[in-house]
Amino acid sequence: MNRIPRSCAAAALGLSLLPAGCASVSVPPGRRAVSLSPEGATRTLGEGYFSVAAFSQTEEYDVRAQERTEDLIALTSDGAPVNARSSLVTYALVPGELAALDREVGPDYDATVVRPLLRSTVRRVLAGRRWDQLDSDGILAAQKTITAETAARLRPFHILLESVVIRGVFVDMPLTNAAIVDASVWEQRALTARQQVEIARGRAAELRQSALGLATAHAVIAPTLTPALLADAQRRAWNVLLAAPSSAVQVQDGSHPGLIEVSP
Repeated sequence: MNRIPRSCAAAALGLSLLPAGCASVSVPPGRRAVSLSPEGATRTLGEGYFSVAAFSQTEEYDVRAQERTEDLIALTSDGAPVNARSSLVTYALVPGELAALDREVGPDYDATVVRPLLRSTVRRVLAGRRWDQLDSDGILAAQKTITAETAARLRPFHILLESVVIRGVFVDMPLTNAAIVDASVWEQRALTARQQVEIARGRAAELRQSALGLATAHAVIAPTLTPALLADAQRRAWNVLLAAPSSAVQVQDGSHPGLIEVSP
């Protein structure tokens, strides 16, 4: 129970003249206040009038259930941009932990903690579902998951999340079509890339087998390539060349090369 010093009794009674070193604080119904004295002492004040040290910093907090209406935007797993319009968020502060809330978060807790954590949870949950899965049952399941995960993330910040009610999920069709087309294109590219890798591996295997066959054939033929056999093959090649219709035979002395290019 907060006791009012005798020297500050006038302030508690609402008189305009306050003794030196004292100030009065009025906390309306449904709220609590956290007062920080110049010496660093923290007091949590309930409803009513209180005397506090002069130059104390006092912040009021609404400890009743608070409701916020949010438009929550996210992308589904298939790239559809969805808007959970007019989603109702209900939460409350923990009265016994207001001093810790004031020290760790501050009075702007809605913008600092509640909205960022709620939106990030919505994006993560909806990103695990396709657009065609967000029917009535799918929305209720997503809503339950969002509420449970957001409540667990907000509790260390001294905030009790009661519910997140998604009143409707809508999709921007032009953006959805473009996103789905882009997703399909990238999926096809990824599939083509995997197929190209398999084709390249198969081609490489064929080339290895062909090279192995050539190496085996050369290993078999090499011992049989005697000088006499090579000279005979050379004579036969000359005979084929001389018998070709495009060849012309000219007799030259030994100073000329064996082959002479003749223009047609």
